[in-house]
Amino acid sequence: MRKNIFENYSSIATSIIAIILGCLFLLRHESLYFLIKIGFILFAALLNINLLCQIFDKKHFDLPNIILLIADLFFLITTIYHFEKIIQLINMIMGIWLLFKAIVHIIDSYRCKIDMIHGTINNAIKGLIDIIIGFSLVLQPDGKAWFVALIIGIYLLLFGFFDTISKLSMYLPPYLRQIYKKHTSVSLPVIIDAMIPQNFYFSAKKFYASNNLQFSNDPDNDPPLDLEVLIYLKGSGPEALGHVDISFDGLIYSYGCHDAHHRHLGGTFGDGVLIIAPRNRFIKQAMDDNKMIISYGFHLTDKEKTIIQKRIDELCLRTIPWSCDAKIALANDQDAQNINDYPSRVYKAANAAMYKFTKGRFKTYFVLSTNCVLLSDYLIRTPELNLINLSGIVTPGSYIKFLNEEYLHHTSLVWRRLVYKKNMD
Repeated sequence: MRKNIFENYSSIATSIIAIILGCLFLLRHESLYFLIKIGFILFAALLNINLLCQIFDKKHFDLPNIILLIADLFFLITTIYHFEKIIQLINMIMGIWLLFKAIVHIIDSYRCKIDMIHGTINNAIKGLIDIIIGFSLVLQPDGKAWFVALIIGIYLLLFGFFDTISKLSMYLPPYLRQIYKKHTSVSLPVIIDAMIPQNFYFSAKKFYASNNLQFSNDPDNDPPLDLEVLIYLKGSGPEALGHVDISFDGLIYSYGCHDAHHRHLGGTFGDGVLIIAPRNRFIKQAMDDNKMIISYGFHLTDKEKTIIQKRIDELCLRTIPWSCDAKIALANDQDAQNINDYPSRVYKAANAAMYKFTKGRFKTYFVLSTNCVLLSDYLIRTPELNLINLSGIVTPGSYIKFLNEEYLHHTSLVWRRLVYKKNMD
């Protein structure tokens, strides 16, 4: 308990620091940039000293250390004599990030157009604005420090304020906490959220040795709760960013770009496929793929169960059955043993049912909008349920961060956290 209280106070302190930094970026960005310059110089100098000690201690030249030493010396000299170049580089990085966002908005505008849903014009306008500002920062980064400081300051101020209130809300009565969570939230930057699953994956392996996490390698021994949010992690590859599924009434509901014959942009864009499979068999198949599965379990009221079942029924009304390669082969009396694409493996291991959407959201999958998390949002992140409160681009990392905080603070939301892994080697 003391550890949880300490973690909460530490988190509040971090949020307050974010507020202070946000104010400085807005009001005194020149002074803050000077402090950043001093911080860069100290960091680079200490790193240089450390590298020199390592090189001389080994009594021979270590090529990686020497390369890093030269790069760090260059950074130190640039920071001391040409810090404005560092500021310009920061401005250019911000511009590149905005151009990346513009590409996302344009792709999303196209997705909305072909799926005939709302969002085509809005995303196109957002993309155009990001293109204008992004190119402005990339092509002419000089003299834009105030603008970048304005963006960073506003974000830090909002994030720090709402995150502080969110932590303090843990001490409110449950009904007031739910009212607060329903109306306020500011998300972490996507790049930070994306690192959370990988950090949890390696942290969990450490916790395993000290018995600080509840582990299982057999889902048959762990009866499911009314609702589970399942997050899948791997140590490397695209799946290191995480994947989110929902388990309800003994069935897994999983969404992704699983049709390899209708995939584009490196598998990030294509036909959306809904997989419905028995919970235990699906989890066993995931463990066979060497995935770590984190299960966050909820207890639901009868009313909440009815709401979720209604949303599942409405979702399925917009689908038609789809057959993976293994199912097609078996239906034609062919051998499917060597057909091992992901949907085929799931079909053979769990006898999963698979569907494609005929219209609306989910018809087309896009990794940065209509992704696996959106299905979870559709089923459980609704005002009627008050279960999950997140904002911005929601990622598996967002879910891990939110649900871990709820579990560690012993709220009435998350009743069980259980990690499935075949082995922890």
